[in-house]
Amino acid sequence: MPVRAEIVRKKLLDIGESLSRLRSWLPVTVDELESDLMLQWAVEHGLQIAAEVLFDVGSHILAGEFQESVDEYREIPGRLRARAVLSEETAKRLDGLAGFRNVLVHEYADVDLRRVHAGLALDSTPPVSPDSDEGVDDLVRAPGGASRARRLARCFALSL
Repeated sequence: MPVRAEIVRKKLLDIGESLSRLRSWLPVTVDELESDLMLQWAVEHGLQIAAEVLFDVGSHILAGEFQESVDEYREIPGRLRARAVLSEETAKRLDGLAGFRNVLVHEYADVDLRRVHAGLALDSTPPVSPDSDEGVDDLVRAPGGASRARRLARCFALSL
């Protein structure tokens, strides 16, 4: 299955939408998160969705470019790094994000709100755009395996 432009485009739009919604809650403090359960839920859910969509793009790249499937999100950064799609630094950041996503999903009763608050430090992150300088359609059609996958990865790594 090749990397499909419409899937990548939709996922990038989903990431951008999640980040936009998360940014709408800024500025927020840890105390506000602790005292407002609706805010806490919204922020945790938004971070979870953004992380899952990001990993879905990574999984799509692995499947489409390298015919690799993954069973768990935590496998994606290492496999993308091994294929020279991601840098070591970005792979480490994604490793941390995979762990954080797992805490949000599986250990939701014990989530450290300081980590949630830190996850909201998104205002320095550029918005994700499917109409970036190198359009998604061009990237998907471009020849070159890992090179093309690296260009695709740059589109979604902006949301880290």
